[in-house]
Amino acid sequence: MALCLATIVAVLAGAAPTWAEEVPAIADQKQQARGKLVEGDGLLKQGEYQRALLAFKAAYDLFPSQKIQYDFALAYLGMGRAADALTAIDAFLSGAKDAAPENVAKAKALRETLQGRVGMLRVLADVVDAAIVVDGRELGTTAAKNDIPLDPGPHLLLVDRGHGTSPFTQRLEIAAAAVLTVPVHLAGAGSPGPVAAPASSPNGQTAIAPSAVATGSDADARRTPSDPAMPDGNGGRWARNAGIATASAGVLLLGGGLLFGLAARSASADVSRQYDPDRDSAGKRDATLQWVGYGVGLAAIVTGAVLFVHGTSTGPTDGLHASIGPGGVSAGGSF
Repeated sequence: MALCLATIVAVLAGAAPTWAEEVPAIADQKQQARGKLVEGDGLLKQGEYQRALLAFKAAYDLFPSQKIQYDFALAYLGMGRAADALTAIDAFLSGAKDAAPENVAKAKALRETLQGRVGMLRVLADVVDAAIVVDGRELGTTAAKNDIPLDPGPHLLLVDRGHGTSPFTQRLEIAAAAVLTVPVHLAGAGSPGPVAAPASSPNGQTAIAPSAVATGSDADARRTPSDPAMPDGNGGRWARNAGIATASAGVLLLGGGLLFGLAARSASADVSRQYDPDRDSAGKRDATLQWVGYGVGLAAIVTGAVLFVHGTSTGPTDGLHASIGPGGVSAGGSF
């Protein structure tokens, strides 16, 4: 709490020139920000962490000083959101260059504590600027490497580069004080493959999460004419394999829809107790992704069943065509 009060003083006293020389509108914004910071500090002492966070965000909107990130961290910590608290602490340490040395020391000590309470998701993507979405929350875009702190437990990762391409989706299990590395392959991706199984790691260890099964052009490039899974080698076997893979993807997409549905209901319950515009927006996004998962998953299961049944027949498969794309799953042909 002492650092929170120190933030109020530092934020409002750090800019030159004097108050009397400033533009009246800016001085008024600073005064309002100071009031919000004081209000937030009082709410922290009362244990009203969500309301304190809203007060701090209002102060930041009025006067966007990186020193207020520490106040965010205290509110997030009280709400049990250790990963968000760590993100805020990192923003404070990297952005508040003129913070008092004693405040920086306290922030670093808190960071050490938080690192032992969260896991780290490391996204290794082969494309840049694709949106990274975890549990319905967008957490930035891909670069050569992205390290994202997450609270321990199950999570759903979605990486989407847009432009009508299929996103990468994977279920994750994050352990405290561990790093989970997920390779994400989106370059040249066509239709989505099955979601990989959850991966976890022991404390202090780095794990490699299995990536989604290669599909589309990537898988085709590795096949040879002698491959028994190729249509010209054995059409029935190819259709059965494609049916199993497509139906499996459908089951996992249904599971993804269920996870988004649970997240949406959780957000709705939180908002009903205390309105938070960010939480409300995330809940609506989760609800949309829930029905997308249900619709595409069911279509994939039906298509997989058709492919498998057709593959058990003795006739050729040349008349059957199936695809999974951004618009859903489709199958057609003659039997």
